[in-house]
Amino acid sequence: MTSSYLRGMTNIMSYNSKAYSCLTKIHACSKRIISRLGHSSITSGQSELKFSCGKLATIADGSVLVETGSTAVLVTAVMSRHITPFAGFVPLRVDYREKASATGRIPVNFFKRELGPSEREILASRSIDRSIRSSFQRGMAQEVQIVCSLMSADAERDTIVPAINGASAALMISSIPWNGPIGAVRVAYVNDKVIINPTRLELLQSQLDLIVVASAKGLVMLEGTASELSDNRILNAIKHGLEEAQNVAKAVNEFGEQYGKSKVDINFYTLDENIKEEAYNLIGNQINDIMLDFSHKKLSRDRAARKVVDDHYHKLQEMFPNAENFQLSDSFSSVTKRCLTQNVMNKSIRCDGRTLNDLRPIDAEVNMFPALHGSSLFKRGESQVFTTAVLGSKLSLQRFDITTAILGGERYRSFILHYEFPPYANNEIGRVMENSRREIGHGTLAKNALRPVIQNDFPFTVRLTAQVLMSNGSTSMASACGGSLALMDAGVPITRHIAGVAMGLMIQPHKNSSKFDYKILTDISGIEDYFGEMDFKIAGSREGITALQADFKVTGVSMDLIEEAIKKSAVARGKVLDIMYGVIDKPRMDVKNSAPVFDVIDVPATKRSSVIGLGGTTIKGLQEEYGCDINFLDEDKLTIYAPSANALADVKEKIDELLADLKEPDLKISQIYTGKIVEIKSFGVMLEMEPNTQPVLLHISQLDHRRVSRPELLGYNIGQEMTVKCFGRDPVTNRYRISHKALLPIPSTNTSKRNQPDSNDVKEMEQLINNESKYE
Repeated sequence: MTSSYLRGMTNIMSYNSKAYSCLTKIHACSKRIISRLGHSSITSGQSELKFSCGKLATIADGSVLVETGSTAVLVTAVMSRHITPFAGFVPLRVDYREKASATGRIPVNFFKRELGPSEREILASRSIDRSIRSSFQRGMAQEVQIVCSLMSADAERDTIVPAINGASAALMISSIPWNGPIGAVRVAYVNDKVIINPTRLELLQSQLDLIVVASAKGLVMLEGTASELSDNRILNAIKHGLEEAQNVAKAVNEFGEQYGKSKVDINFYTLDENIKEEAYNLIGNQINDIMLDFSHKKLSRDRAARKVVDDHYHKLQEMFPNAENFQLSDSFSSVTKRCLTQNVMNKSIRCDGRTLNDLRPIDAEVNMFPALHGSSLFKRGESQVFTTAVLGSKLSLQRFDITTAILGGERYRSFILHYEFPPYANNEIGRVMENSRREIGHGTLAKNALRPVIQNDFPFTVRLTAQVLMSNGSTSMASACGGSLALMDAGVPITRHIAGVAMGLMIQPHKNSSKFDYKILTDISGIEDYFGEMDFKIAGSREGITALQADFKVTGVSMDLIEEAIKKSAVARGKVLDIMYGVIDKPRMDVKNSAPVFDVIDVPATKRSSVIGLGGTTIKGLQEEYGCDINFLDEDKLTIYAPSANALADVKEKIDELLADLKEPDLKISQIYTGKIVEIKSFGVMLEMEPNTQPVLLHISQLDHRRVSRPELLGYNIGQEMTVKCFGRDPVTNRYRISHKALLPIPSTNTSKRNQPDSNDVKEMEQLINNESKYE
């Protein structure tokens, strides 16, 4: 018994030991899981940003849920495990998608589901891409994709800024190599006061809508629109935005340090400094001579440089037989950048002979084709844009789906600008298809630049089409200039001209330091944009700035550099405006024969039916006959959009005839008349008793002895004649009372008493007329 007892105790202790060990492992595992459920928050301006991870989409390399108010955006970051061929840029893809369910709506399309990305989603994707791209190391060999999914949205908070911050946080906690973090804020200007992360209502009242993205080193990206704000106010807003964005970046960095994964080691496409130096020794002098040959144009310069590279390519390949092709080609490309940078930094000379602050030659003209409502041709250097302006009625408004309207605050758009970049503009061959993301972004920038000078009460819908004919830099700013000229040529009453200029940057880094010397370039060309470190587009009038967009290849741009660029752009913008005002200085007053016209006429509410007609037949007939858009603005206002002044005069004359005061017919009591049906209503028919007289109502109860719900059931049609008997005027309304039923024989029937008339209708009406009414 003792041995059995000992064996039992041993088994129990062994079992308890295993259970304890298992519980210890479960506890340790639980601690690891809980440690991955990260939460962090920061108050930025008027909103609180909450970051959380470890619960949603945990299979992704990085996944963060960003919340502000009731708005929530899930951002994921994933890096491909496959090596992509060297392309010369970071293989990054950003997709921002808005779900209708996030706003409590069902998509209104036929399929009742989300389809392709909307314009707002594309613009948001571009903003996120430009915010994070410069922080990736050059030569990234594996593709990275950022997906931002709107999970929930309220009526107050922005969704794009949380998505940018979410992308930064997702990359920070992921294993993807990235030199972040960055932080983003939206800045508004209401009642001369800067507001950080405003509500949507405050944004509608604001003179400024600016997104500022920054890292700990300085500015990373700028994008915004303004109502002709001065340079100082813009700089003040950027300064406040920079401070707040850096606070957000600091919070994201702490979040990444606490919950982030270890970064993986991946291969980068790197250049051997020895190959770069030998490439410079081989062709440096020849490339520099080409860069200083000011007779060259875009294509001739490219071809000359290409020939030099082709002549020495095999020689460099023989010197480095183990080098890959991308190392050789990129080394030759670095020679061009080096020569271009040295000439600017050391001599202040650019490849086309200009100094740092010079503009390219500008040529502009309007009324290119008189048949168009408005047109212009704007040429700056080798960038040429042809712009057309078309005016339409309010029926041509651009309409947005309910999800975009709720999130973007815009249900209809009366000013539209489409930017087109065909392949021949770069002397290339390619497919001519729907607009790319780049075209949508450039068109929106030009539209935002022009929108503040267009009057809100302008009665027409305006569409500008900016078609790039030649491209050598700054075509979006050329589209803004050409659009302003085309608007004035079309007679659109804009308050003043808008011009745009793109500013560039060349730098000379300090050795063993992150600092650098720099020089700012005015009105950059394509090669200066490609090899430079900044593309800062600024548009506006002499009164102030209306739109700006800045992308930086160098990480961390100081406020001093931004201030210098904005001040220099104002001087350059003034020179462009002088040329534009010399072409056309105010909106055209004499309307072209091809231009549409607009008018509003008064229509008494009692005569609306005369213009509309049965089922709208009259008003539809007028629109088809004269090609006009005719709509009732309210109860007694009729708007007419006509394709020409002659068409407007004709349709107004026709409407005046419909509204002419017709005399009343002279009907005698107990007399029989023949009238013509001119209108059929649900409660009777309107009869014209005499030519050019007011129609008289024959009530549905006086059509037949039988009860009918609609006159059409008795086979009556417009234009049909019918006889009626007059019973005088109604003592209350003073309208004629006529009856067709009184002339019809009473049908003999054996139906029940409730279906038979109580007395003869004719005798009843005659007795009613003969008796004096108590109302008389």
